[in-house]
Amino acid sequence: MKKTIICTFSLLLSAVFCVAAQDEWQDTPRVEGNHSVSINIVGLHYAYECPLGKNVSIIGRAGLNGGSGLYAVFAGAPFELHVMPEIDIEPRFYYNLDRRARHDRSTSKNTASFISLKMKYFVPYELTQLDISSSWGSLLIAPTWGFRHVWSRHWMLEATAGVDFYFTSARCFDFLPSINLRLGYVF
Repeated sequence: MKKTIICTFSLLLSAVFCVAAQDEWQDTPRVEGNHSVSINIVGLHYAYECPLGKNVSIIGRAGLNGGSGLYAVFAGAPFELHVMPEIDIEPRFYYNLDRRARHDRSTSKNTASFISLKMKYFVPYELTQLDISSSWGSLLIAPTWGFRHVWSRHWMLEATAGVDFYFTSARCFDFLPSINLRLGYVF
């Protein structure tokens, strides 16, 4: 199982880089490099997006991310809130930049829809209900679909949906649906 996941991940990442290498740089819209600071429901992140081709970029992100044990409440466990440091790398393919430009819609700061393969590493320390505790670090791989909209040249709204696959050093594996909403400032 582990070898299959690693092979699949390697093939997907290779495909993204091959698409980036084959792109021709023309006068059509293309991905822009940018920096951003963003918040989600429980989290704060700094990100840098680096263009790899006409429609492909890679985002490096670091910050604090949170979540809750709300699903455990239905099983009779108490509600918990978790905040953990994380490092995130996300190759993206913006598939409708050309169409947005043809219809005279904004493509500023990568305003478009995308598909991506998000990879996160959660640092093995977490803040749980104001107590710092040591735990296992974990890796998350998530194929996602999303859109990004930048208005007034700097304000960003980004939404993604997909499936999160979690792997921990305690040899645990889990997957859950994922929905994320991020508000930020792009510069």
